[in-house]
Amino acid sequence: MAGEWQRHEVSQLLDAGILAIGDGYRAKNEELAASGVPFARAGNIKDGFHFDDADHFPEEHLFRVGNKVSQPGDVVFTSKGTVGRFAFVHDETPRFVYSPQLCFWRTLDRNVIEPRYLFYWMFGNEFYVQFKGVASQTDMAEYVSLADQRRMHVTLPPPVEQRAIAHILGTLDDEIELNRRMSETLEATARALFQSWFIDFDPVRRNAGRARNQPSPPAPLPRGEGREHYRGGYDLAGLVDTARALRKKQTHAEAIFWEMVRDRRLLGLKFRRQHQLGDYVADFYCHEHRLVIEFDGGVHSEKKRKDHKRDAWMKAQGIRVLRFPNKQLLNEPESILSTIAQVVEATAKTLPLAEGRGAGISPSPSGRRAGDEGVVESAAFDHLFPARLVDSELGEIPEGWEVGTIGDMADVSSGKRPTARTTESYLQASVPLWGGNGPMGFVPEPLTNEPILLTGRVGTLGSVFRITTPCWPSDNTLVVRANQPPAFEYLFFQLRQIDYASLNRGSTQPLLTQTDLKSQPVILPISEVLEHFSHFAGTAYRRIDNIAGESRALAAIRDALLPKLISGELRVKDAERFLKERGL
Repeated sequence: MAGEWQRHEVSQLLDAGILAIGDGYRAKNEELAASGVPFARAGNIKDGFHFDDADHFPEEHLFRVGNKVSQPGDVVFTSKGTVGRFAFVHDETPRFVYSPQLCFWRTLDRNVIEPRYLFYWMFGNEFYVQFKGVASQTDMAEYVSLADQRRMHVTLPPPVEQRAIAHILGTLDDEIELNRRMSETLEATARALFQSWFIDFDPVRRNAGRARNQPSPPAPLPRGEGREHYRGGYDLAGLVDTARALRKKQTHAEAIFWEMVRDRRLLGLKFRRQHQLGDYVADFYCHEHRLVIEFDGGVHSEKKRKDHKRDAWMKAQGIRVLRFPNKQLLNEPESILSTIAQVVEATAKTLPLAEGRGAGISPSPSGRRAGDEGVVESAAFDHLFPARLVDSELGEIPEGWEVGTIGDMADVSSGKRPTARTTESYLQASVPLWGGNGPMGFVPEPLTNEPILLTGRVGTLGSVFRITTPCWPSDNTLVVRANQPPAFEYLFFQLRQIDYASLNRGSTQPLLTQTDLKSQPVILPISEVLEHFSHFAGTAYRRIDNIAGESRALAAIRDALLPKLISGELRVKDAERFLKERGL
């Protein structure tokens, strides 16, 4: 193996045009704007890219930055201040401008360097020793200059082995990323239902207007001449193999959406993937609503022409086609859910959340009728709501509901300082110790084993945590225990609505009292509505908890394999066998 793996001087790779290294653009404040492409700083890199709070650089001024705009395949690391955060620019990563806090390594010849292998190499010992050796040479914040990087070296296996290693580690990371996006989507869906039921009161408004807005059932899909009708589409023998092949080659966006909709997890509807309709294969098809969902990558003129033709044919058959860019699902899943929900609601057939095999938002058994197979009509839940809103001290609320306080629905108490223990006992500790900012260590035993909601009491106000495993809330937290289990999920969202800054009683540091939190006004829905919301949201968060456990296991496997694969200690075939034995 020693003869196959070769050490390369980075300077030589740069001079040979195999690799490019760059830092960020030193933008002036007046050059940044509220719109455009993100201007990425070190804080926008943590387990990937997060641009929610990023400044932006106007697209019309990108000519000023030269090559300091991201490209797919770039390997990025923070080189100033917090040195050593890494990220990889995927095809679906939004384009952004590098700030001076970031550096990028860009492969120019993939026959020599596989970009994603280079990304994983940066997590290995060879790169760690080199950048740590120069990062702390200054008395100020850590810094790794371009000159320092030029003097580094990298050891590379043959390209085919680079690709194999990148594939093994990348498959694990892709699954972790898919899990993360699934969790975000489940959270967004539960949040959307809370907004609909308890903020916007959509069921009440639907009840008020239901008599004036009775939709007509969709017309049956016509048969094509000489074609066999099959479950609302056409089973054309020539497309069977194509559809099967497409199912095996899903894009990242299609894989995420399929996890969202399979087994009636979304909208209570039966979606079929790569379904044949006439002479075409739709990405996703829902026969109940004559609805096709398509996800598009890069669009060129020829593809636009073909898409227009197929969309026109489907429209002629009474089929609604919704098209979304891949990036929209990956970056803004809520907007897609909202669009689909509006289309479905227009036919007044289903609620925006329904049956799912423990993986999505599922209706309680009382919300189903025999023979529905998971389809839940909106009336099955809308009848729990009145048809009128009335005035209250909190504004309009559903008739028959009341206004109360957090204290009417929950017990509020302070956490406690951990019990003093020996050093040896803390070395064996595994129970999370929670503070106002989240987990802050471990203790040997729990203070509580029941589900609780947690928020900061001293120092940190505003964060709200939902904790369903044994834990120890510290004395700088307030613990909220729902009086009745159905109120738990509802209280979680209500606590996140509070303006904690207005409740601050601290002079030298923020302070929230039990009395003030208990006294916060809140709408008190009827018990049946709370029970259904608890079922919906609880199902979502149980799945989120399971996903988190799956991702931790995958990350542990990745972290164990990475250093051994990057150093050549572990052969690719042995790693593949290891993963196969574990069903990965």
